[in-house]
Amino acid sequence: MTDPLIATLSQVTSPDIVKGELADRLQWAGDASIYHLIPRVVVLARDGLDVQIILRIAQQFKVKVCFRAGGTSLSGQAVTDGILIVVSRYMRNITVSDDASMVTCEPGAVGSWVNAALAPHHKRIGPDPASIQAAEIGGIIANNASGMCCGVHENSYQTVTSMDVTLANGFRFDTGADDANDLLQEHEADLYEGLLALRDQIRKDETLAEQITTAFKTKNTVGYSLNAFIDEDEPAQILQKLIVGSEGTLAFINKATFRCIDLPSHKATALLLFSSVEAAGAAVDLLAQSGAAAIELLDAISLKRVHDKLPGDAVEGDETAALLVEYQERQIEHLDARVEQAVLACKNFDLVRDVAFTRDPAVQAQLWSVRKGLFPSVGAVRKAKTAVVIEDVTFPVARLAEGVRALRVLFSKYQYDDAVIFGHAKDGNLHFTLTPNFSEEEEVERYRLFMDELVKCVVGMDGHLKAEHGTGRNMAPFVEAQWGPRAVDFMYEVKNLFDPQQLINPGVLLTEDPDAHIKHLKLMPQVNDIVDRCIECGFCEPVCPSRDATLSPRQRISLLRHAAQGPEQANAVKGMWQHSGLNTCAADGMCATACPVDINTGDLVKAERTMGRGMFARFMARRMAKNLRFVSWSSRVGLRMLRGIGIKRLPGRKVSLPRAAKGAQKFKDLDQVRQRVVYFPSCLSRSFAGAGTGAPEALGQIAESAGVQIILPPKVKSLCCGQPFASKGFPDLAQGMQDKIVEQIKAITDTHDKVLIIDTSTCAAQLEALGKALPDWRILHPAAAMTEIFIPLLKESGKLNPSELEVVLHPTCSERKHNWMGDLERSIGSVAQSHIPRDGGCCGMAGDRGWLEPTLTEAATARESANVNETHATRAASTNLACGLAMQASTGIDYEHLWSIIAEHLKEDA
Repeated sequence: MTDPLIATLSQVTSPDIVKGELADRLQWAGDASIYHLIPRVVVLARDGLDVQIILRIAQQFKVKVCFRAGGTSLSGQAVTDGILIVVSRYMRNITVSDDASMVTCEPGAVGSWVNAALAPHHKRIGPDPASIQAAEIGGIIANNASGMCCGVHENSYQTVTSMDVTLANGFRFDTGADDANDLLQEHEADLYEGLLALRDQIRKDETLAEQITTAFKTKNTVGYSLNAFIDEDEPAQILQKLIVGSEGTLAFINKATFRCIDLPSHKATALLLFSSVEAAGAAVDLLAQSGAAAIELLDAISLKRVHDKLPGDAVEGDETAALLVEYQERQIEHLDARVEQAVLACKNFDLVRDVAFTRDPAVQAQLWSVRKGLFPSVGAVRKAKTAVVIEDVTFPVARLAEGVRALRVLFSKYQYDDAVIFGHAKDGNLHFTLTPNFSEEEEVERYRLFMDELVKCVVGMDGHLKAEHGTGRNMAPFVEAQWGPRAVDFMYEVKNLFDPQQLINPGVLLTEDPDAHIKHLKLMPQVNDIVDRCIECGFCEPVCPSRDATLSPRQRISLLRHAAQGPEQANAVKGMWQHSGLNTCAADGMCATACPVDINTGDLVKAERTMGRGMFARFMARRMAKNLRFVSWSSRVGLRMLRGIGIKRLPGRKVSLPRAAKGAQKFKDLDQVRQRVVYFPSCLSRSFAGAGTGAPEALGQIAESAGVQIILPPKVKSLCCGQPFASKGFPDLAQGMQDKIVEQIKAITDTHDKVLIIDTSTCAAQLEALGKALPDWRILHPAAAMTEIFIPLLKESGKLNPSELEVVLHPTCSERKHNWMGDLERSIGSVAQSHIPRDGGCCGMAGDRGWLEPTLTEAATARESANVNETHATRAASTNLACGLAMQASTGIDYEHLWSIIAEHLKEDA
């Protein structure tokens, strides 16, 4: 029977955005926390109007509502068994003001996307959580997320200047409007008057007012932002401040405007190693006074967990603690002064290593990557079936080391021996992780007892139970322990004013259930090595090409876990898995680039594809592998026939069919040879041609001008890098292809340079493994072949003719994963102006997906395409023909091969 709620939502919004099937609901049942609730229905809201409609229907049906952005919430704020409104699919707009002093964002915009839009203006937003690569604006504001550097001075509370909000009853207004207070009084008189009354009552209670003022001088996200009643006078502005940190329990944020922060031009970073946590704690205040922008603590166990990812050997002993310190300045001379002061201060510290500040961006990125990924990295080495709890508390900075020791005593008492402690030392903010198995009742009870003692410990040391992750389900039962009954009574009045029916995310920030924190716990059944490592942090999702088409890597893993929990869920997953789980996964491995523990969900998908291949499929794949020459020839013939009758696209597909290649390219024997290289033309370039001059033809022109003799492997027409076979689930055939290439390369005797160049970056990445079999050879991807071999020779002989042409580049997944983008920019930069879209990523083509699963490429290219169209460029380049076709379908611009653009800039008399 159809759920009447789902039927109504589908009727008044659109069936396409309303997801009521069990499998659809299961994929959204968890966030990055330990909590799990299966929503009654999921709605992928397209805009604020959808949200208004949904909220009114929720009131009509008296159903709970939860707003979900990035789902990186660590305390269960983004799960519900009611209506889950997901904003990450559509509500992503980012608008930078003309002078870049402000930026307005919709709630589904990822924090790092906003900063990328601001970076050309040397600006950023204030909040800088470790999860900023995946956390979205709605959650960043709703949890008042802070992070490494922003403290309490640049968080959302301080830097959001206005909000466009929708209240529980569907009323929408902008707090930044000139007549905001008049509108609020006119349309929401009870709320308007109620906020004024609460303001006056709180201000009259001097003891409470002082408690509130003191509490928010440091990081504190326990309960509502009662400081709004002290900091603001007018109801609309009080309302705005209350919504910050309200965890989606008061209103929906349609969009918000931030005051932008200057981006520092210069940074100096050091990992300071101390003999003990007490020694580290004693240094914090001095480092803060010296102007350090960030001071991050890593305790001894944290260091041991990640020592293999840190430069050098960072672990000296069982008590060693570290402070990751960074200074940031706009002027280099100011940075020099800061560092000099820090080095002098360090002479008074009990250090076990000499102080060494680095300004190398690569080393700095490595240090921060380890710090930001510490939580998931620790989670990945936990025992099977265990979840990962992360909490963040604050202690007075002067008692930081004491707080660390007190936590260690608790960990030992409750046998959480694998717990690590890290955090923002400058703010007295400590994070810690636990890994309980919530499938066992005794573990749940042990966790309950631990939490009771933790609360007493933190409150007893004048600390805060939550610093920046929001109160959440885990701390909601303890808000009164932190604040006392008087303040909590005011908080309940705030909730009742905004949401009289108690429908918006109830129980997340305030609850009368003392056991709320041990209910609806997420189970982590054992599935396989890849799945079991994942803690569902969601870091992978922004880089996944299929996230807007079907599933993200986190959702694929979550569904496999659900399938292991019973026949009903297993059947629901099975019904959609082939299409959504397997066929629409690009298997490009981009997820591993964002995952702190390098989980490649593409490997999981390829393994399942392998298991699903029957005898006939294996037979056909073997026949193709043995007859590649015929396959290429027949592909060319077939394409010519289709073109001959006017067919350029398959029905219902936007991605054009490629043109047929000319066939085998012959390279001249040069009279004067400056260098010899072996060229491996991919089966793509042997079979198909994209826009512009084909890669082999362009290489012939470039090589002749540069004086480079091109040598082909003897049986090149029968060779393939193996990537198509590997991605389709035939790893044995892929390996066989590579073995053949090694055999053919070793058979070449007329070259002394031992350089192998490849025209397709994807194939070059696949052939990286040949380095072990061909240790004396340099294997160069397309851009490296240009920057290392051809362009220097062309420049030396004066045969390049640079222009003012602007070329948009599409770096392939391989170039992104292997850090080849620099070569790509330099190669085009030698002849034209290059531009890499800030919103670029995987195109989702994955060889043939644009023809077999067109929704994948359409979704994957949408953001990059919009960015390309902003440039008004008319020329574009890529190093993969298939990727170029996908981008051409999305942007309307022909994507030529990189070598084709360079060949165009050869001097005519060369």
